[in-house]
Amino acid sequence: MDIGIIGLGAVGLFISSKLSERHDVTGYVRNQKQLNEIRENGIQINKDRYQIRVKTIERLQKHDLIIICVKQPHLAYLMPILNSLDKTCLLFIQNGLSHIQMIQELNHFIMLGVCEHGVSKVNSHQVQLNGLGQIKVGDFQEHNDAKHIQHQLYASDFPVFMMMTSFKL
Repeated sequence: MDIGIIGLGAVGLFISSKLSERHDVTGYVRNQKQLNEIRENGIQINKDRYQIRVKTIERLQKHDLIIICVKQPHLAYLMPILNSLDKTCLLFIQNGLSHIQMIQELNHFIMLGVCEHGVSKVNSHQVQLNGLGQIKVGDFQEHNDAKHIQHQLYASDFPVFMMMTSFKL
């Protein structure tokens, strides 16, 4: 699967590195400094290193799946960029649910997720894994592809499960 990941903080770095073992992953960042450090050093999770393609957010392109891992306040900046893409699947992994009102206006298939892994950012390309958990996803609108996407993301060392209910307003 061709996956784009927007926001390479602790969660985005972790998810992109784990998915890069089985998928074609491109990470999107806001600043050139982080881009250069990831290109130069790869992503480091504890002692393991991973390589992904990395671009600035202004160069966002369509992917089979785009996972958004930015903090809530940065979503307003992303909305016009996401709206400019052809229809695709977007998976939002944020703390809280205050972004629900904003994302319902997007013309994309939308999923929401929760990351239960314990990760902390050491620097712009390095993450400390403090505890293994799982990712839980659910579809925001009822859509037949949600279960297929969950199966594509799942691995025994990176469990991704469907939530029992869909998110509804």
